[in-house]
Amino acid sequence: MPSFLVYGNDFLVSQEVQQIETNHQAQDILEGNKTVFDSSNFNLSDFQQVAQALPFMDTIRLVILEDVIKNNTSLSDSIIQKIDSLPESTLLIIKERTDKINASFTKSSSTTLTIKKLSGPRNGRELLQWIKEHSLKHNISISPAGISALADHVGVNLWNINNELEKLSLYSQGQQITDSDVKELVYSDEDVNLFNTIDAIIEKKRAIAFHNINSLLNNGHDTSAIIRLIGRQLRLIAASKFLSSSGASHTQLKQQLGITSNFVVDKVISQSNQLSQIQLLFMFQKLVETDQGIKTGALDQTIALDIFLNQVT
Repeated sequence: MPSFLVYGNDFLVSQEVQQIETNHQAQDILEGNKTVFDSSNFNLSDFQQVAQALPFMDTIRLVILEDVIKNNTSLSDSIIQKIDSLPESTLLIIKERTDKINASFTKSSSTTLTIKKLSGPRNGRELLQWIKEHSLKHNISISPAGISALADHVGVNLWNINNELEKLSLYSQGQQITDSDVKELVYSDEDVNLFNTIDAIIEKKRAIAFHNINSLLNNGHDTSAIIRLIGRQLRLIAASKFLSSSGASHTQLKQQLGITSNFVVDKVISQSNQLSQIQLLFMFQKLVETDQGIKTGALDQTIALDIFLNQVT
């Protein structure tokens, strides 16, 4: 079994580690066969004992070192000496979220150690290219103008870009994401994030929900977009509750809901666990009444949303 040293950009390193686990069928092993050491709990003797042990009822024992070696030369040398003697059943992944790594590893003569350095975009042009390639990889359609708008709003934080793309993909429902979508739904650090507002509503965080909704309205954001997104999330939650009650697995939930992201589906599952069927139906009813009241002119949009928030949070 090969060992891996993966270092560089935090997001890219985490994605690569997930891919390695998938490639070696290590993502579904028993909990007792996976051990994670970090700088706070690493001990060379404990590491050696765990890494040399054979897996229980699995073919693989997964050992992950997170930010353990850094620039510690003596520790790096000690770990390198153990790598080639690991059992064939041990999959060792050394995960370092830094661009600088000890030369003992990068120049290692180990026959089983694969080294991967993953650097993030270094300038605006590379960031635009990364967003384009990342979107294609995950079957997310976004216009060139949308890519530019996303880069301008989010910057070089790949975690945030990935999360915003997932949210935009849910919102667009298969349609191409445009720069208008980005400007409507993705805000810079000083703006209120619309999706956080929806989370606050569903999770009944009244004070946060009131503050965010009023800020969005005061800044000229469209009421219909807010209502549409709340409705979309409620439909996902309703579907999740039904599928879960039918015994659907996590993978089946993702497929049935049309969601490719674990982050998003976990959020939906979490929210569905917080709402009973009666509460969910009540929120749907009040959302429809709010939408009708605004569209017919019976209620001012600010008053209508205030009433909705009072009713559901």
